[in-house]
Amino acid sequence: MRSFTLLTTALVVASNVFAAPSGAGQGYCLCEKEAMAVADNVQHFFSNYSDEFARKVFTKNIQDQTDSVQFLMNNGTTCPAPLGSTTFANRKNLIKAQGAMGSLPWENENVFWDCKNVFIRWISKQDPFPVQGIAIFRTAPNPNATPEIPYLIDHIFSEFNSGAWLVNLGFYQGVGFAPGCEGVVGPKGNQTL
Repeated sequence: MRSFTLLTTALVVASNVFAAPSGAGQGYCLCEKEAMAVADNVQHFFSNYSDEFARKVFTKNIQDQTDSVQFLMNNGTTCPAPLGSTTFANRKNLIKAQGAMGSLPWENENVFWDCKNVFIRWISKQDPFPVQGIAIFRTAPNPNATPEIPYLIDHIFSEFNSGAWLVNLGFYQGVGFAPGCEGVVGPKGNQTL
């Protein structure tokens, strides 16, 4: 009987371990309200930029890996950083870079989450081309948690249409439409490069 009890206990423990969501056992698991607060903070960071707000929502040691940003930053430099490397290694560098850009048009299109991460599909309605992207924001406990900032962001993995961004910045003018495509209508009507 004792071995049956031990076996039953072991099976119950094992089933709970394997059934636990990712992030469980790591001290927390985001609920919808918390994930949406993180997503709102991301949107606020980009669309209404301030150094003060950035210090509230990012950890000091935040890591950002975004090849799209790396590619834009490498444009014209004699010492380009390799794609796949860390773009910003801490909050100070992230603030310096975003502070130089200022506020951007930014809207969260879709928000998904798991226990530790918030996944955002976003759009920046720029001219002449809107820029769309996807980002993963890994969270960390906020020692000064509030309903507005329940978790901090400690890692960003993001990619977006850097080609459209280059055109919008005026770095790339394009070569025009392929023969026979001059009348193609895009989301903003006839578009000429």
